[in-house]
Amino acid sequence: MAGNRYFFELNHHDVLCGRGSGSNNRVGNIEFRNQVLTRKAEYLAALTRDAKGRIANDIINAVRARGGAIPEKAKFGADNRGGL
Repeated sequence: MAGNRYFFELNHHDVLCGRGSGSNNRVGNIEFRNQVLTRKAEYLAALTRDAKGRIANDIINAVRARGGAIPEKAKFGADNRGGL
């Protein structure tokens, strides 16, 4: 699986997808939500999908600029061995 990066340790600026206090209380998730809130009006006013995509990419790039990532949880099982 070329292109996959595996994270064994998370840093404070990583944004975790999910529900509940595990992801909501992380520094990276709080920073991400604040960034989204500051760009929300601009996003809603954008007239094209392209403009909305640029705003979303700006937010993702801001996470990466802080040294964070948005890792995806690896799926391990009979059909998917997590790239092993």
